[in-house]
Amino acid sequence: MYILAVALGAVFVLVFMVSLCIVKHFSDPCDSPAKVILTNALTLTLALLSCFALPLDVYATSLSLSNVAFMKNAYFVVFALVVLWVCLVVPFNYFYVEEEADEDAPTCERMGNAAKYTAFFFLAMLLLCVIGLALRPGHETWVNQPGNAKWIRDVFDLEHAGESALMFMIACLICLGSAGWVVYVGYGIIAMPMNLIRGRKSLGETRMELEQDLAKVRERVRQLQSKPRPRRRDLIELARLQKQERILSLTDDSLASIRVGCVSRCLALLTPFRVLLGVLLLGVSLAVLTSLALSSVDKALHSVCGMKCGFVVSKPAYFNPVDEALVWLAPQFPLDYAVFAGLVGFLFVSALYGVLTLGVRVLCFRVVRVKGRATSPQGMLVACAVIMVTLLALNAELLALAPQYSSFGSQTAVLVDANSLEQNAVLAKARQFTTQVMADGEGVGGSGSGSAGSGGSGSSSHVRCTIGGDHGEDACAMSSMARLLNSITMGMPFFSVVFYFANWAFLGIAALTLLWSCLRKKDAGGYEELLEDEDDEEATVSLLST
Repeated sequence: MYILAVALGAVFVLVFMVSLCIVKHFSDPCDSPAKVILTNALTLTLALLSCFALPLDVYATSLSLSNVAFMKNAYFVVFALVVLWVCLVVPFNYFYVEEEADEDAPTCERMGNAAKYTAFFFLAMLLLCVIGLALRPGHETWVNQPGNAKWIRDVFDLEHAGESALMFMIACLICLGSAGWVVYVGYGIIAMPMNLIRGRKSLGETRMELEQDLAKVRERVRQLQSKPRPRRRDLIELARLQKQERILSLTDDSLASIRVGCVSRCLALLTPFRVLLGVLLLGVSLAVLTSLALSSVDKALHSVCGMKCGFVVSKPAYFNPVDEALVWLAPQFPLDYAVFAGLVGFLFVSALYGVLTLGVRVLCFRVVRVKGRATSPQGMLVACAVIMVTLLALNAELLALAPQYSSFGSQTAVLVDANSLEQNAVLAKARQFTTQVMADGEGVGGSGSGSAGSGGSGSSSHVRCTIGGDHGEDACAMSSMARLLNSITMGMPFFSVVFYFANWAFLGIAALTLLWSCLRKKDAGGYEELLEDEDDEEATVSLLST
């Protein structure tokens, strides 16, 4: 258990350092307080830690049943901090940065105003959670229960230290993060590898294209100005073209000031390696999409209860490439951890790429734009919060992406028939006793040959542990993350139905992105970004001049 705590601490430190570097790269160095940078770094760290802890969870559970309680408590601490961060810490920092614009106000007044707005936000979130907790399945009759405080204990599940309330709030955040999973990861998982493969236009090609566009606009402006009696529609088009001409001219000046340095020339020499990396990442993307598609089809065809229980599948029926690879590597820990960390890191970078390219949007309107060393503190707080809930959704999607590995790893049990369940229960108790006594911790079957079958007859065969497998109860130990997420699935099927259809939407966005990437022209090497920058600058100048 102490070794497990040290491993989690090491993962936390490593993830925090990476998150801090990412936040500092995108934050505006002239306008980002240290407390905001630290808050954003911890925001990403908490979300990534919940994902990177899964292989440790699977490995520790397969070694000893005593590790289950420790991992469950660790997840509860992380999830509680996530809820605290989303509902209190991030809003307070956002409102405090907004209040800092008033430089004449004292610090105490600014902190008081930020705390007031944060309290309103927290009370609104708490009210929504109470309503959802009271109306969730299994708690419809709480208003009829006697006693003044009986309904409070029932709604917030105080008898189990608020476990049900915490998981409900996490389920709400995961449901919210499913939108980020569909849009940002669904786009980035395809667009990023395709951009690496296709590359960008050179600076010379970009300037040539810009000059052609500028020549066309100037020619059209000259034609409109030469009309003796222009109509109202012509005047409107002339004003639009003149604005476009100014923007193109400013962009041309910006491109002319760019000098091709040694770094750019060296990167040009690495083009074959860039293409190779893009092909490799595209292969990983297609493997992920294939696994999710097969898992979704399996749930649709073989779920024992359909939407009533959230499309729960007792035993996977189809081959899942990502799941099979992780299960095969599970006995060679930490090799499976390295592969799993690479997969989660790739999905995280895909989400980050989606946020960078699309921006943070609300109803298709971009409200935050993230750029390297040029993002405002408020924009970074919002962007990091979006990535946090998106990574929370990734925790739920891991059960669909790699269901066997996420739940049981490589554990096996003895295949028994209906007449041998009692014998298997005795073997499970013996396995549990052996686990507690043996110093090396062998127990559930982390190496693929669990002790659940060590005392079986010579005719018994080993099978993988599954939720509805042909083995007795307590023959296998499920990971703590799978237990927590399955409690949401079975206790609140609405959320699992949302997660299920979010996977289909994710696959649809990825397919559309692949089609769009194949048909569109090569990226103009930052030409569009410069146009948007100059457009924003032009709008600012126009606003100040009025």
